[in-house]
Amino acid sequence: YQNGFSYVAIIAFLVGALPSLPGFLVSVHQLDATHVPAGLVSLFDYAWFIGFALAFVIYLVLRKLAPKL
Repeated sequence: YQNGFSYVAIIAFLVGALPSLPGFLVSVHQLDATHVPAGLVSLFDYAWFIGFALAFVIYLVLRKLAPKL
């Protein structure tokens, strides 16, 4: 926690949110589904669970590795 921000939390948030982005863009018709791997498109169906799990694990790991960040 520095200058009002937890950089570990910001990194964990981004890592948790980014894998769902391609599936989201396909669902709102901003990307053609043929240009995105099918696994990333179907990942969007489980975005809450996968995003939370990724962010949780990344946050714990980064807190252990860099407790002052």
